[in-house]
Amino acid sequence: MTCSEVIKKYKLYPEPWRSKLLKLRELIFATAEKNQHIDGLIESLKWGEPSYTPRQKNIGTSLRLSWSKKKPHQYGIYVPCQSNLIAQYQLMFGETLNYEGKRGLIFYEKDRLPKKTIEACIHMALNYHLNKKTIRHKF
Repeated sequence: MTCSEVIKKYKLYPEPWRSKLLKLRELIFATAEKNQHIDGLIESLKWGEPSYTPRQKNIGTSLRLSWSKKKPHQYGIYVPCQSNLIAQYQLMFGETLNYEGKRGLIFYEKDRLPKKTIEACIHMALNYHLNKKTIRHKF
């Protein structure tokens, strides 16, 4: 379910960025729906940006979608900077993606989104805490 603040936020984004962010939103929900561990997502605003977090605690971490007037030629998916997700993405996908520090996957207007790669990144974030537990138990 979409909260009214999130709807208002999407309406503030100019085209083509609004459409691009809404496509990422659809991909987040579609990826979550395929995942047996995720029983729905909470859609809210965090730091003034649309955010998506698994409804059940201790499953995954949040994903935020953003476009900013400060960086008008890019948009992105952001994860908490204290996670190691961006480092994992860099190991797995290398230069096929653009990164912003420890927190973002960046896309530009003409970029063709590598759907399967982005789905994998979303899946890893939505299962972040489960993955940490699994890795700990393997060793």
